[in-house]
Amino acid sequence: MSILFLHGYSQSGPLFSAKTKALQKPLLKSLTTSPAPPPHFLFPTAPHRLLLSDLPGTGTSTPSAPADYSPTSITNAADELAAAQAADADLDAYGWWRRDMATGAARGLEKTWEWLKEYLLQHGPITGIIGFSQGAALAAMLASALESPETAPKELGVEELHRKNGQGKVKFVVAYSGFRVVGQDWAYPEGGIKTTFLNVIGSLDTVVDEGRTRKLVEAVSEESGKVAVHPGGHFVPAGKQWVGVLVGFVGDALRQENGVNGVKEKEEEDAADMDVPF
Repeated sequence: MSILFLHGYSQSGPLFSAKTKALQKPLLKSLTTSPAPPPHFLFPTAPHRLLLSDLPGTGTSTPSAPADYSPTSITNAADELAAAQAADADLDAYGWWRRDMATGAARGLEKTWEWLKEYLLQHGPITGIIGFSQGAALAAMLASALESPETAPKELGVEELHRKNGQGKVKFVVAYSGFRVVGQDWAYPEGGIKTTFLNVIGSLDTVVDEGRTRKLVEAVSEESGKVAVHPGGHFVPAGKQWVGVLVGFVGDALRQENGVNGVKEKEEEDAADMDVPF
């Protein structure tokens, strides 16, 4: 069993792994049964390396010399440019796409689908997806593509994935602070995404506000979707209750899909006993 973790904009796979350590141990424990091998958590880094100017609120731009330049002003501009380039080189920040500020459209998504195809051919098949922010938005689109190959982006090569490593519809998605992506209507069919799906919303999230996440909620069929709202901002909640929400949801999803192999009875009972906010 492999679970794909998709990080948010300006993060990386290793950073997302570090930020979700509190979730991983109990999830791993709940899904591990002998003699079956333990599940494998995958933390890829998005293919688009970001520049400082890609980050919200930086306001950076490439300096240019004024019309009445002098050698000193040229030197200063060159120094500023060199400093900006050095900052870009040191920046360990990645995105699954860049957002077009004029239209809201996702730029570079085709490259991401091509990259994901190669990644899944090497590391798949995957059983479920857990994503945060932009990674949660991507998780929803990827799940939709895998359940409906006829509408999936050709760059993802869903039929090839199925043929070469048996990748089919995933059994669950957990989306923290997710949203619906502009211009990707293929991913949100009229009947809703059918994959078992949990949207987790931060009631104080000012980066992806609740209204944007609710649009993703509406894109999931009522039969498949659950929603949980935590009293925090733009982050993956890691308190005991919220770890229980994740563990309980994933266990329920696996039992629903395959009558479960791989969820310990003890953890099932613990999750069921918790006051989860569904």
